[in-house]
Amino acid sequence: ITLGASISPLSGMVDSAMIIRILLKLGYSQDTAQTAYSLLRTNVTTLVNMPGVLTMALAMSLVPAISSAIARRDRDSVMSISCLGLKLALIIGLPCAVGLFVLARPILAMLYPVLTDAQLNLAADLMHTASIGVVFLSLVQSMTGVIQGLGKPNVPLFNLFIGFLLKVVSLLILMNIPSINIQGASVSTVICYAFAGLADTVYALRRARIELNLWDVVLKPLISSLAMGAMVYMCHDFVARMGHETIAVIGSVFLGVCVYAVLAVYLKMFSKEELSYIPGGSKLKKLIYGNK
Repeated sequence: ITLGASISPLSGMVDSAMIIRILLKLGYSQDTAQTAYSLLRTNVTTLVNMPGVLTMALAMSLVPAISSAIARRDRDSVMSISCLGLKLALIIGLPCAVGLFVLARPILAMLYPVLTDAQLNLAADLMHTASIGVVFLSLVQSMTGVIQGLGKPNVPLFNLFIGFLLKVVSLLILMNIPSINIQGASVSTVICYAFAGLADTVYALRRARIELNLWDVVLKPLISSLAMGAMVYMCHDFVARMGHETIAVIGSVFLGVCVYAVLAVYLKMFSKEELSYIPGGSKLKKLIYGNK
């Protein structure tokens, strides 16, 4: 577990050691290279890592539940809790990814008003790419908790290490293409988490013998996220035209949360059994299913 946690800062060390050097090699000035690196690591990465805090907290709550079910040899509970881990990753990761993609430039402009238009444009482009990785990072964190609960902590470590190697290789290849440059670093991070997240998911599905219901696990949060993204885009565009950019960002984010919450309740994304494993699930059960 400790080794797995060390890979993320190791990835950051690789970025700091390689990105600026490659940009200088491509002919960028020291200031331009430093600025591009700062936009990626300080502005963009900070935002795309925020949803992972919630995913990690929820995933860790599943570890003792899975371990307890294994100790009781309750195969059905192991399967349902493991499936819940996957569902949580998508229910949290998909809307966060869509929201960051749709509001990339407005959010950056609001949080970092000192950035110039050119810097905002570059940061927004990087955010569009990095936001895709939010889904896979959520999968990594949730599935890591599930697999640790299954008693196999070395598996997510191995998958994440392979992903890290793929990141280094893809970063070296993509960043040395002048037309891609700094975007290669963002893409390489997505590749890292995509491999680790998908590999962890496949292992968990097989190990826990999960019968995956695509509509319930994947399509419900995906459709809800896309609908939320459309509403957020239209709301921000409408309010921003009135000259209230900050209000447009905050208002569209609030609307997005409300729309997604309503769709989550309407589509019944969680079953009654699944809600019993989630902190605060009893209140959500009354909201979704009433007193039945």
